[in-house]
Amino acid sequence: MNRHRLLVFFALLLATAASPAYALDLKECIQRGMANSDRILAAKAEYDKARMERYAAIPNLLPQVSVTASKLWLDVHSTIPETNTTLPPNTPPEQAQLLGAIFSAMDFSAFTAVPDHNDDLTLKAYQPITMLPQLVYYDRISSDVTELAKLGYQLTSDQIALYLGGAYFNVLIAQKNVRALDRALEQVDRLLKDGQNMMAQGLITKADLLKFQIRQSDVKIQLLRARNDEAQAKSYLAKLLDLPIEQIDCQEGEIDLEKPKELGWYLQQGEKDRLELRMTSLQEEMASSARSAAYLNLIPQIGAMAQADWNDDGLDTTPDRTYSYGFVLSWNFWGLGADVLKARAASYANQQYAHTAKASRIEIQMSIEKAWRDFSVALEAVDTTQRTLEQAEENFRIEQNRYKVGQSTAYDLMGAQTQLTGAETGYNASIYGAKLAAAALQLAIGKKPFPEFMGGNSNE
Repeated sequence: MNRHRLLVFFALLLATAASPAYALDLKECIQRGMANSDRILAAKAEYDKARMERYAAIPNLLPQVSVTASKLWLDVHSTIPETNTTLPPNTPPEQAQLLGAIFSAMDFSAFTAVPDHNDDLTLKAYQPITMLPQLVYYDRISSDVTELAKLGYQLTSDQIALYLGGAYFNVLIAQKNVRALDRALEQVDRLLKDGQNMMAQGLITKADLLKFQIRQSDVKIQLLRARNDEAQAKSYLAKLLDLPIEQIDCQEGEIDLEKPKELGWYLQQGEKDRLELRMTSLQEEMASSARSAAYLNLIPQIGAMAQADWNDDGLDTTPDRTYSYGFVLSWNFWGLGADVLKARAASYANQQYAHTAKASRIEIQMSIEKAWRDFSVALEAVDTTQRTLEQAEENFRIEQNRYKVGQSTAYDLMGAQTQLTGAETGYNASIYGAKLAAAALQLAIGKKPFPEFMGGNSNE
């Protein structure tokens, strides 16, 4: 008895230790997938890198201040000969007396003394004046690069969210197809039993029974493929979410499918909120700033300089402090030709980005129109497949009732069942295709896909 209880205890322990499946909804799937996406993490790292480089460029606008300090001990061997000061001969006595008094008051040893140490402290400040406009342009480029990286990060996040939504819907479609084919196999199995009974009673031939068996084999193969598709879809989603495949259990979620507005409304929204358009405008601004900065290289550079130097070498004949200030003029005369060519190259680059931006705007407008038309067609497909499914369900119900009273054959019922299965799988694919097309249309106009739980604009 004790052994039996021990076995039951271990069985319960193993059951509780097994990892339960995640009941994933679309929101949780996207949030978890975005947190594990290497593409999003790479875009975030690029944005962080651009921000740090932006902050590092700010001090370029400030004066360049440097401090240099040194302390030296000197061991100098002097070769200056010691000389005595004598007056020239025939010097008048009055002058000799005056010069003697002057020479006696002076210490000429200071002129021949050598230092034994040198302590120096230098403070230097330099402010480029003509380079300030150029530095402003470079600072503007750095700011645009940061904003461009930010928009790239937001765009990557939205694209990955749409991609995760597609992977999630693929799992739901596969799950529903498996359930539909499970029901179809149950119905075919019953029809096969009826066919076997009818053959036993001599009502049908063996060839007729073989048709039932072929239909059963077809449904089994379809079910096997559907289960393989489900396993593959779950395996891919599990990798995207960094979860074991056993823990993937997608749950149905409600997403409203509203009728699309006029195309002009979407084009207007896309012109205002589409991230790629803003990124293109930033690239134009960067090219324009680079061109202006390149032309500023052609003018001479003028800078303001101030310097203070404190020095102690133990000698009275050298100054202990020096202050200086003034202007510095520099002009790379021999590099002028190269600067002219670089300026012209920057001008051509600006023209290139202007034409690229114009072409990109046309492509983006066409992508918005395509997304709008795809969504309209997807909604129409939902209506069509829904009516087809309703007709197939009604036809199958009628054939079932007729079959029960002997007014229809098993072949007719089997044909109605085949139509029902095809209509059901077609409707499942169309409904999720429409939901994905709606999300793609939101992304096409610069808004977050699946706005029911991700918010509105991509820059929010």
